[in-house]
Amino acid sequence: MKPTPSNHSTPSVAIIIPCRNEEAHIEQCLKSILANAYPADRLDILVVDGGSQDGTRAIVQTIANRHSHVRLIHNPAKTIPAAMNLGIRQSSAEVVMKVDAHSTYPPDYIGACVHYLFAYPAEMVGGVCTIAARAHTHMAESIAAALSHRFASGNAYIKIGAGEPRWADAAAFGCWRRETLESLGCFDERMVGSSDMDLNRRLRKTGGKILLLPHVKVTYFADPDLKSFWRHNVSDGVWTTYVLRFGKHASSWRHWIPLALVLALSAVGSTSLLDARFAWILAVIGGSYLLSNAIASTLVAIKTQNPRHLLRLPLVFAVRHFAHGLGALFGLILAVLPGMSWRGRRAGINDTGYTGRRIFDLVGSSIGLLVCSPFFCVLGILIKLDSPGPVFYRGERLGRFGKLFHIVKFRTMDVDRGPQALITADGDSRVTGMGRFLRRYKLDELPQFINVLKGEMSLVGPRPECSFYFQYYGADEKRMIHSVRPGMTDYGSLRFHDEGKLLAGSRDPVTFYVDHILQKKIREQLRYIREQSLLTDLKIIYWTVVTIVKTRMKRDRTVLPSA
Repeated sequence: MKPTPSNHSTPSVAIIIPCRNEEAHIEQCLKSILANAYPADRLDILVVDGGSQDGTRAIVQTIANRHSHVRLIHNPAKTIPAAMNLGIRQSSAEVVMKVDAHSTYPPDYIGACVHYLFAYPAEMVGGVCTIAARAHTHMAESIAAALSHRFASGNAYIKIGAGEPRWADAAAFGCWRRETLESLGCFDERMVGSSDMDLNRRLRKTGGKILLLPHVKVTYFADPDLKSFWRHNVSDGVWTTYVLRFGKHASSWRHWIPLALVLALSAVGSTSLLDARFAWILAVIGGSYLLSNAIASTLVAIKTQNPRHLLRLPLVFAVRHFAHGLGALFGLILAVLPGMSWRGRRAGINDTGYTGRRIFDLVGSSIGLLVCSPFFCVLGILIKLDSPGPVFYRGERLGRFGKLFHIVKFRTMDVDRGPQALITADGDSRVTGMGRFLRRYKLDELPQFINVLKGEMSLVGPRPECSFYFQYYGADEKRMIHSVRPGMTDYGSLRFHDEGKLLAGSRDPVTFYVDHILQKKIREQLRYIREQSLLTDLKIIYWTVVTIVKTRMKRDRTVLPSA
């Protein structure tokens, strides 16, 4: 591989750092970039933040106040490809370099990448990752060691390294000429979790080359524990196959091997239950994997001179392969089911919030409607007999991204006595007799299963508010709450399950609500967004049922303690 003649001067470089909640790493990342030998007046360092909830923005702003070529930019879309495109638009630099906030960079990193970009016939140039433990624990060290081995990373030279500069299908955190990115249409913002892989595939499809420099090393901090390692690999697996929805595919055979392993074990294992002869095939496949795992674990333990790895590496390798394979299988389901979407781990707060949220909502709302449909008919008749007017009330609420939708409830107020109020206290004369019964047992909320089925709401999430109340939300609070689907119940609903009684003694329920309840409810909503998971949702649903039973039938108001 020989360099091509070049008379280029020192080109300007835009260093784009997509980040979100990187308080633990962003400072050392920026310090390593600022310590580079590349001329500061030729650098434009853009930290594109997706609404961090920790101290990330304050740290970046402090550094930006000391260095004029560092800028903090808000990324409302909260995704990596959107951050990259936003950074490209914000800068006019000749070269664009992507930097990961989880990594640190040697003093010659920028200069070396830019030099090789112009000295060789390459459209993208980058280094290799030196995988480091993110925590000082044995498990974190084993995860880092595993990712540096072929058994975990296949032929991904950016992780396993190479002996000399070589053409590859990817390189770590490299750079491109601006015109190269613009000719490719920059990053595809639909590819939230695989934008790099997609860009590399499109680049190579047009004849472009990616140059990997083994002597240019980036320190990348791997996941510190098995839980985060599992989530990371599930998300990566999903994006292996979910891209099929957009008419794209994974770049390398290594991305498909875990899925093949999971499918083979599942298919042969289930078949062996019907025909015992297939048990031998299952034993061969399973035994081969266990043997390969044991050999790889031993080799890594010998190479690192750490015999303790033998106790943990088999589990780490298994998590790597099976989480990725199961994620890829889930990605296939998402790719073919209409109305399903995935943003995943790297989006932070996202469409799903956790793996399978939309499936959980679809299954839960379908069961809810099926079980409640006979009661809907009875309640509808009773509502009509009790007072004139429609059975259902459809009120405007703000949903995800601040989009208006119509929440569906059973009507509980007399339409002949004025319009529905912004908020209703217990004892309001407009509430019908049937309405009081419905509100007492929260039965007026059941039609919201329809909103969940349509994708306008989730089973669990911040309760949707009228647009009027959002004037009392802070900008960050509004952005966070609008980043997820509203729900039928959440921590705030549980804490203020008797909201009507609290409002009953006030002269102005709206003012009392704003002054004494709203801010506390917002804190509970933000608490849910931070803690959202399948287990959290199941817990909230359980306590919602318990709350209704205990507080309505036993008059015990203390059910779930607040945060």
